[in-house]
Amino acid sequence: MSTNTAKTTELRQTTRRDGDALVIELEGQLAFKEHQSFKSLIEMIEKSDAERVRLDLKKLGRADVTTLGLLMVLHDTVVNKGMELQFVNASRAMAEISKLSLTGRKLDLGSAA
Repeated sequence: MSTNTAKTTELRQTTRRDGDALVIELEGQLAFKEHQSFKSLIEMIEKSDAERVRLDLKKLGRADVTTLGLLMVLHDTVVNKGMELQFVNASRAMAEISKLSLTGRKLDLGSAA
């Protein structure tokens, strides 16, 4: 008997407050098909009274150019609102893709483990 355990790639998000920070944990894959869900997340951030947004990428699946594009939209939204954006737990691969693909713009994903 064989068991098929396919990984779900649907984007899931968990949000909570930590003092003046809105902490958002992403799990799954942030691909183009998830842009509507991500748009809802951005709208929630726009309504927030938090001073900073901490985006935890530890459980985020494989990253591609779409992922980085959506993260740049998030970055611009947060900065335009006068908030601070902090990425935590980004994979080394995501940090490298960021460095290679974001000409003239910096998305600091920190030092990966």
